[in-house]
Amino acid sequence: MDGYVELTYEKLKTYEGINELNNMLRMLFDHISSDGNKVKVYIGYATPEGAIVAKVGSIFFRKDGGANTTLYVKESGNNTATGWIAK
Repeated sequence: MDGYVELTYEKLKTYEGINELNNMLRMLFDHISSDGNKVKVYIGYATPEGAIVAKVGSIFFRKDGGANTTLYVKESGNNTATGWIAK
């Protein structure tokens, strides 16, 4: 899979869309965790900062987020609950 692939909400309702998303996440994690660290995707409410212990490169999707507070990336503090940055 090379280049840009748009995953619309409607496409994500299909088997093909879910498959495409899974492929994208696999590629992302292969890239991020090439040093042997296993990163994870988390989904929940409120900020993960101070609450979720994770490896650098992990991602948190906030269900109750708004502008610039829906996606968080763990950028520092490997295996700590700090270092989550809102995107």
